[in-house]
Amino acid sequence: MQYLFLFKLSLLLFFSLNKSEWNYELEFISESNKSSYIIKVFSYSKKPELDIEKAKKNAIHGVIFQGVGNHPPLNQDLLNESKHVSYFNSFFGKNKLYQKYVDTIVRGTPIIEDISKVKRGYKISTILIVDHLQLRKDLEKDGTIKKLGEGFNQEE
Repeated sequence: MQYLFLFKLSLLLFFSLNKSEWNYELEFISESNKSSYIIKVFSYSKKPELDIEKAKKNAIHGVIFQGVGNHPPLNQDLLNESKHVSYFNSFFGKNKLYQKYVDTIVRGTPIIEDISKVKRGYKISTILIVDHLQLRKDLEKDGTIKKLGEGFNQEE
């Protein structure tokens, strides 16, 4: 049991240190009609311009793997991203499946909240809406995350 814990911890550290593609912060603003989160996404860039696609990817990735505010991540398995690499590569890749679950506050018009100069570029924030309920349903249906009731399995 201790070895399993140490293995999971080492993988968590490996993936947290190896997040070059995923460099962002999320701030929970509110929940809209129990199915969507309104969140502020802070993305890092070398240029002082908003890359809305990057911000949308960051928002969805954060909701799935990090959680936002007091809301836990949709994925509760630390190894899940590595177990389903091809699925998530397609999900966040050129197929842009993530776009189905995220939108700007004013439809089609990204609003830059703030641009700050940081050590190696710029920190740019925008507000997005993420449909976490539909995202959860689709990820469960695709078998990439466990259904809500499955997390209480005593075997390990």
